[in-house]
Formats: sequence, structure tokens, C-alpha cells
Amino acid sequence: MATLADGGVDCIVIGGVASAAHGSIRTTQDLDVLCRNDNANLVCIARALSRLHAKVKGSPASPKPIAPALLEGVRLMTFETEAGELDVFFDVPGITTYNELASRAVAMDVQGRIVRVVSLRDLINLKRATGRPVDAVIADELEQLEELERLEPPAGPG
Repeated sequence: MATLADGGVDCIVIGGVASAAHGSIRTTQDLDVLCRNDNANLVCIARALSRLHAKVKGSPASPKPIAPALLEGVRLMTFETEAGELDVFFDVPGITTYNELASRAVAMDVQGRIVRVVSLRDLINLKRATGRPVDAVIADELEQLEELERLEPPAGPG
């Protein structure tokens, strides 16, 4: 799975892939990333999207280079890429600031690549903040996983 992080993009994996990385049994067909929203990062995002031959989801046009200006002022933009569907978020209900969320993100192996993934607690909060019934069910499952983590004895010399 190619990711935006491959292009030096400051982003955090959220959504279904993050849920799976934390142990959820649910599957997803897309990748959701929350990106830092500043001019330098917009340039990196546009470059990475262009390398992935991205086009705005539903557009009849062929993929062409993405301009950073396309991303300015948006909260979410969904792309079809050669690697699959990609939802690029700049603002997500349930978080205070990108930097705060990023400070708690964890490095995880996702399909052979080390990426930053939203923390389990933050992911639960994000799922609850959507207000969608399906996300409430996923948040319940993630809370059960969180409880299991608390009950699991720390690994150590046996």
C-alpha cells in the first residue's frame, strides 16, 4: 500500500485502517488520513497524490498532476488513486488540534510500512464524535480492545 507518508506528508492514519491496526475485526475499502494543514504540507500532499495518479472521486477526467491550490480551504477531499480510494482530511470532528492528535499517534506496521496511526483512545473519541450508528458500534469494539490491553500483563522475561 503506497501512502502519503511515502512522499514526506505530515499525516496520521485514521478511520478503518487505524481501527484494523488496533485490532478491529472490521474491514475497510479506503484509507483515511488526517493531514497537517499548512502550505508546505499541501505541496507535499499534492506531489504524493500526483505520484499515485489521483483524481477527485467521481471525476470523469483522467488523473493529472494535483495542484496544492486544489486542497486549500477544504475539510475533506476524496480521491481515487492507483492504490485505492483515499480520503484526505484536514479537519475532523472530535479533535482539538492536529498537533495534539499527532503528539499521541503511534508508529505501527500497516501492510509492511511504518506509519503514524491515531492512538486507540483518540480513535475511539473520533468514532464517537461522528454520531453515526456504525461508528458507535466500532467505538464499542475498540473500547473492548482497550480494556483487554489494560488487563494484559506486561511482556517481560519469563
